[in-house]
Amino acid sequence: AAVAYEQHTGLRVPGQSCDGDFQLSTSKTVAGDKDSALDAWVALAGDREEFGGVAVESEPSTSSSEKWRYWRVPLADGTRVALNFSDKAGGKCTVGLVHTKLDSAEAIAYWRPVWKDLLGELATS
Repeated sequence: AAVAYEQHTGLRVPGQSCDGDFQLSTSKTVAGDKDSALDAWVALAGDREEFGGVAVESEPSTSSSEKWRYWRVPLADGTRVALNFSDKAGGKCTVGLVHTKLDSAEAIAYWRPVWKDLLGELATS
């Protein structure tokens, strides 16, 4: 509620987190389970040296918990990208992407289509 109030009063603009940086989040539902979705994402994006024209700072990492699979990569501009994969009913998986430490609302506008397009390419068998 504080975020909505701060946005309304102009203290915080949409997309800005409580510590002052900006983040965007987007998600996509794909067929298959969280493991196949993670594998498909790694096949699609795991070897890329850049996203949106920004170099990858270090190798992506993956991790897992009982209910989730995670894929993370730091970018050279200081921002961070994290994907979370979780199973849904009906043999589907939700892929959630969060790009944090962005510096402006304009950065969100720049990155949103980059991630939407890449998630749009994500298909599992």
